[in-house]
Amino acid sequence: DYVTAVDEAADGVRREGADGPFVVSCGEREFRSAALVLATGVMDRQPSVLKDRGGEAQDDPKWVYPWANREDILYCIRCEGHLTTAGSTAVIGSSEAAAQLAMMLHERYGSACCLLTNGAEPGWSAESQRVLEAYGLGVRRERIVDLSGGDGGLRAIHLQDGEVVEVGFALVALGLYRVYNELARELGAELADPDEPAGERHVLIDRRGETSVAGLFAVGDMASRADEPVMKQVYTAQEYAVRAVDTIDARRRRLRRARIEGTG
Repeated sequence: DYVTAVDEAADGVRREGADGPFVVSCGEREFRSAALVLATGVMDRQPSVLKDRGGEAQDDPKWVYPWANREDILYCIRCEGHLTTAGSTAVIGSSEAAAQLAMMLHERYGSACCLLTNGAEPGWSAESQRVLEAYGLGVRRERIVDLSGGDGGLRAIHLQDGEVVEVGFALVALGLYRVYNELARELGAELADPDEPAGERHVLIDRRGETSVAGLFAVGDMASRADEPVMKQVYTAQEYAVRAVDTIDARRRRLRRARIEGTG
């Protein structure tokens, strides 16, 4: 078989020879396949919240996770931006990308209310600042110290100076913390983003989703094509998964026919 679904944690992956099968080790078992699809994903950088717990400040991103799990804190404007329509959304970030996302939320959905830099100095351009001001999007530089809400979802983000920013959503715009590319690297796949640290580089693929290693595919937001920007939407990931499976299936069927004809 070309593809085997395994509901176990993989201990390691290797390839037997330059053109041999991929071998996935799961404990004492090994699975061999002529093709391998990686969909290990990425992790976004999380905002750290300086929360007081019993008189002790705990500076940790963990305070964000419950709100992220219920989709009150968002990470992808293409996937989730529509959820904020006509609401009030804070953008958390200090970069030019954060400013651009705030503008986009305002222009598309009328939902952006402000940017929260969480203690960082704004890094966007003077031109972007003028647009933010024209749109009435304020900037708050104080640290985030708490998030609060009710059964209906997120209601407020609390800042260190005592200000309470009333919101229904927050969009995190802090960039990537990690691309899970270790398996791809171990197998010799070429990476994109040469100026980035190894742990933040996407896996380079072609239009079929195949990496520089024949038979090795990467799908989802861990992957990048040289001729188009990284697209994080769920439907893009699904499309490349379909392309990868279609390519693998076509090769499998060609090999089966060649064996029947005595040429494979």
